[in-house]
Amino acid sequence: MLRFLKYIIQLILSPKNGWDDLDAQSPPMKTMLYKGFYPLLGVSVATEFLALVYHDESFLKVLVSAFADFGAFFLAVYLTRLVLSLVLPNLSREMPGNDKIEMFSVVAVGLMVFFQIIDNVVPWSLMLLKFLPLYVILVLSKSFAYLDVRRDCEMHFLVLAAAIVVAAPMGFYYLVYMLIR
Repeated sequence: MLRFLKYIIQLILSPKNGWDDLDAQSPPMKTMLYKGFYPLLGVSVATEFLALVYHDESFLKVLVSAFADFGAFFLAVYLTRLVLSLVLPNLSREMPGNDKIEMFSVVAVGLMVFFQIIDNVVPWSLMLLKFLPLYVILVLSKSFAYLDVRRDCEMHFLVLAAAIVVAAPMGFYYLVYMLIR
């Protein structure tokens, strides 16, 4: 998990260099998924239970929030992978390999999971934390070279990536959250 977190933090601090390092080092996808993303997702689910202490929520609401957290991000990885596999041939100069698409999916959604953990751990409701997903869109905008996106298709790719990586999990999570309130 530490190696995965290293890439996540590197992407946060320097998105362009982070994507370049992912491209140069090509870490094994299975390792990043099973030893990086899934444990981070587990931490995110576990931190949802801090709402019992911080916000005096009922156990049932927190449990449903934890399931929503898991479901939103778990599905986002596979949705991102599926959509990009279908769309990238039309948006890129040369179709990136499946490993790159999978790595992009895992790391991009991993950023969202990381920011969700931060939001869960902080005991106050800070407005600044609600804007962190916008930073994920900035990080996604630096991945054009990594996925070999054509210059004339960059905005199309960014809108699509933002919709499936940022908006879809947030929408699912908040929809479930609003149903239990």
